[in-house]
Amino acid sequence: GFHRYTDETKMDSVLTSIKNELNNPLTSIEFFRKIKPLLKFIGDGHTNILPAKEYHQLMLNELPRFPFIVDKSKEGLKVLRNKSTNSDIQIGDIIVSINNNNSANEIYKKMVQNGTRDGYSLSLPKIRTITNFSGYYAELFGTPKIFELVVLRNNLKHKIPVEARTRNVMIKHERES
Repeated sequence: GFHRYTDETKMDSVLTSIKNELNNPLTSIEFFRKIKPLLKFIGDGHTNILPAKEYHQLMLNELPRFPFIVDKSKEGLKVLRNKSTNSDIQIGDIIVSINNNNSANEIYKKMVQNGTRDGYSLSLPKIRTITNFSGYYAELFGTPKIFELVVLRNNLKHKIPVEARTRNVMIKHERES
């Protein structure tokens, strides 16, 4: 049930906290970002909170997104595949920062914390975060046209701007590769 993993008092506190933040008009994506953290308190892997259909369709078809397939590493996010037009980013590079000192590890952590889960286990949100990093980034942090990355390679940090790409362009790139 609703209180299986979070007792009624705590859940009421969480809901009140969210309610208190809803004192001004919000866009659908702003509202989504306010309520998405409820998933960690519900703890039911069959429950999910999704953006509004219109935003989701824009995200799938038109909005620019993070153009890399990544995996979690101790230092940040390891690049497994580069779907950008910037060949300065190499397979194996570690992204340590995204867009003005936002730690890649903190971004990953927030995505995992806000993901659907079974009880207290973080296995499901960790897997989903890695397999859909680009989409989760768009949902929780937005869709900038340029990603300012700090990349770690051979113990040296490099600041590299990378143009975002739409999902459809990345799929086409994948098919052509």
